[in-house]
Amino acid sequence: MKMWPIVSYKLSTQESCPTPSVWVTAPCWTDAPLLTAAEQVGQSILENLGQDREKIQRARDRLRETDTNLGKSSRILTGMLRR
Repeated sequence: MKMWPIVSYKLSTQESCPTPSVWVTAPCWTDAPLLTAAEQVGQSILENLGQDREKIQRARDRLRETDTNLGKSSRILTGMLRR
């Protein structure tokens, strides 16, 4: 099996292309099935991030609603204590 580079993206001002820093036993990184698989993984990650964002937004909304309700409760209790 051929050895193909995993490319690091450490570019200096003089370099125009990444230079290989680690060599591994793997299929060519320009292989179409590998690129397709990488694209699918990337798409899956983006979908997961989108779902996580929605969950965080819903949690934030619930937190704001709870905070509002706590404020109302506090004002009611304060009013009851003053009577």
